[in-house]
Amino acid sequence: MARSSFGALALAATAAWLLVATLSPAFAGTRAQPSLAARGDRVGRQAGSEIMLTAPSIGGRYRVIIDESTTVESCLTKFRKIFEIDQDFLLDSDFNVYLKEDESKPISGKIADHTKLRPWGPDGIELHIYYEPK
Repeated sequence: MARSSFGALALAATAAWLLVATLSPAFAGTRAQPSLAARGDRVGRQAGSEIMLTAPSIGGRYRVIIDESTTVESCLTKFRKIFEIDQDFLLDSDFNVYLKEDESKPISGKIADHTKLRPWGPDGIELHIYYEPK
């Protein structure tokens, strides 16, 4: 009698474990945590235009909210820091930023001077960043 009770208990414990494992996230930290940063992103999207910064050579992409006064240089600085390519021996002048639709000449200064600001979408603004040492 004790053997069948143990078997039933083991079966119930296994079933409970499988249920918990199925319903829980696969990786630690994947549960959505409400934060003020998420709210700030929503507010930021309403206040500006979202663009995509892309470094095709390393496969890095980063979304950023800009406004009419945002410069290419400030986006490049932020991009380099995010992707940890901000070492002192890599000069800012060796990075060139291009509009995705026209990579014939690098851009600098205000982004709004080079393209019309618009919401992100299939025809949104994407800047390509290349390391081209001189």
